[in-house]
Amino acid sequence: MTTKTLTGIYGSAYNLTSPITTLSITASGYLGAGLLAAGAGTYTIVNHGLVQAAGYAISVAGIGIVTNTGTIQSAAGAGGIILGNGGVVTNGGAGALTALIAGNRGVQLNGAPGTVTNSGTIIGSTTWGVQITDGGMVTNGPAGATQALIEGGQDSAGAIYIAQGGTVH
Repeated sequence: MTTKTLTGIYGSAYNLTSPITTLSITASGYLGAGLLAAGAGTYTIVNHGLVQAAGYAISVAGIGIVTNTGTIQSAAGAGGIILGNGGVVTNGGAGALTALIAGNRGVQLNGAPGTVTNSGTIIGSTTWGVQITDGGMVTNGPAGATQALIEGGQDSAGAIYIAQGGTVH
């Protein structure tokens, strides 16, 4: 496993073909056609820059651990982040309250339990802000915080959906 840092501009989709310890996208990094990790295994992605795409901005077939302090955004028709075998998504944190994940579905976790912790903004423009299909937990902001936002779209889906049992804090 390796660690890779992206600092430049990538106009085509960035494909990860094997699990890595960490993929770090710096504040000056820009992935203009998204990030795809199609292999099995665990992928750790840290974004401080901008990841956007017409499809899913970040799509991980295996287990994903995604930390975002920048922007992850699907331009149309797909979600901001999809993790195919569960995992953890952390959006924002101390000093990163403007972190944004957006798409027709903001965050979607399938295949295994998942956890979403949000201190920034997660928007599902047409469906769920956060959808977890196999149980898990969503924490929206630290106790007493008012800046964290998870918003669902116009299809009356709602902000958060957790199937197979789970909790919202």
